Amino acid sequence: MELMTSLAPKPLESIRSFIVRLSSANDYDSVKRLFTEHKGDKNICIESSDASLLDFVKKLVDIEDVSVFSPIHIAETKSQSNRIGVKPMMDTHPHVCPSCLAEKSLTNTQWQLYPITHCPKHNLKLMTHCCCGEKFKWDQELLEYGCSNCFASWAEIAHQQEQQVAPDHVLHFYRLNGQAQADFLEDLLTACMRALRPYDSVHHGIKQLPKCNVDWTKLSTQAYDMLTDRNVIEDWCHSMAHVRSDYEVFGSNAVFYPLITLQQKLHLNWLVNAIKPSLCNVSPLTNFLPSHQFTSCNARNNSVTDLSMKAADISLIHQLDQHGFSQMTGCSLELTRRIFKIPSISSLAPVGRGRFSFIDTTDFIKQSVKINSENIANTTPLTSPTDLMKTFTMTTDDFIMQIYLYELPIHINSAAETLVEAISINEKVIANHLETTYLKNEHSISLTRAKNILCIPRNQVLMLAKQGVLVELPSTKNKHMIAGASIAQFLANYTCIERWSALNNASRGKVLSSLHQAGFKADIPPFIFKKTQGLQDFLMAKVYTTWDKQEQLELVL
Repeated sequence: MELMTSLAPKPLESIRSFIVRLSSANDYDSVKRLFTEHKGDKNICIESSDASLLDFVKKLVDIEDVSVFSPIHIAETKSQSNRIGVKPMMDTHPHVCPSCLAEKSLTNTQWQLYPITHCPKHNLKLMTHCCCGEKFKWDQELLEYGCSNCFASWAEIAHQQEQQVAPDHVLHFYRLNGQAQADFLEDLLTACMRALRPYDSVHHGIKQLPKCNVDWTKLSTQAYDMLTDRNVIEDWCHSMAHVRSDYEVFGSNAVFYPLITLQQKLHLNWLVNAIKPSLCNVSPLTNFLPSHQFTSCNARNNSVTDLSMKAADISLIHQLDQHGFSQMTGCSLELTRRIFKIPSISSLAPVGRGRFSFIDTTDFIKQSVKINSENIANTTPLTSPTDLMKTFTMTTDDFIMQIYLYELPIHINSAAETLVEAISINEKVIANHLETTYLKNEHSISLTRAKNILCIPRNQVLMLAKQGVLVELPSTKNKHMIAGASIAQFLANYTCIERWSALNNASRGKVLSSLHQAGFKADIPPFIFKKTQGLQDFLMAKVYTTWDKQEQLELVL
């Protein structure tokens, strides 16, 4: 069924305002009747999504470009996947300036944007409810007269409103156009997340922000100040240094992570981009910025429902999701997922995995402070003991997991950029842990790994298993598995000269010769000796002396 009367949209008219005018022009007594007669197979109403309403209008009216209803122009670029988009920024209920509606019978599509809270032309705050308390509805009275409940005209409603100068963020928006407006709104919404919870570690849930019951004027004003006001930005840095003082163990990036993540997400150049805080130039002060008692993430809000208001606020401040933890510490996402499963640093989210998983970072920080007890003189950087990693077929990530699982003593350099770079270990402590606790808790070790750990050929590993010194586990055909506990027991009871020589860069032949001359006899000939204090003292007295391997000289042609 075709409409009797067709209309053209007016500049910056909202899609819902246009549908109301279209309904009135075709003598429908309500917008609902228009939808009922022309909806087709799809249920639709005035509060449906903008996309659904645009499709509906295109079928009724010949409009070549429906982008005329968009409040801002967003260019089609390859980076659209990183964009928030218009949808989360817009309300479906009427936001109106009574003075504007008294002058022309349509609503501006930009009024529907949550951060646009005022009309700069008339210096009035946009209204969602009439003075009588009734919420405005998308009907003919809204455009043509005023309130459909108390029947006050727009002129009368405007007369009752107090003049309010439009906030700076609204004025800034109207000074821009095109893509710059889109960038500005996305930056402002990003900053609104920080205005909602200034000290939080996580930075997601922006699309859920409109569902929060907030005063958009106050929230947007604070967000704009956090982008442009030096005093507010500096107060934020000082208060972060106080609120997140425990994070100093991991350096400036961890302490000022909320500010750093804000800077990373901004499209335009703001004053806040020029601020580079560090632990050296920012003193901790209690000039706290206003914050709310909730986040835009339901899972995070649910995790603190049983806590007092103060305890909930503190917990929310320190909650961190996997992506955020990876960014803050420089860990890979794979390592982050493993850390989140450590019992003492367990996830707070019931889902327990993926991007929905998050932890209370104070658990991780407290454990890091506790194990940061090793004298730096006894340590080497975590990335240095490559021979030990090669022996146990492990990576730096595996070492970090062992450190935090068993709270091994380390030294943390807070000036480092990443967690891996920050950690230094006592190689003897790590080696002893791997040879004992680690192996005892590893149910099965592959033949290849057993060969590397013992530093002997595969056939000799199998020979030890046949002799009962090691325990071979039942496994599939052509696959040999050795019990980790039996390897730990072997290393505790025996000294394998092949292994000792490999770990101490000594010549196996020279070591065996010296042992035979000193009267030591192999318990399992020719290279496995019973571990005794006398043997250990003899080996340690000779290490790094005449037993050193001779270097292979290169022949230069």
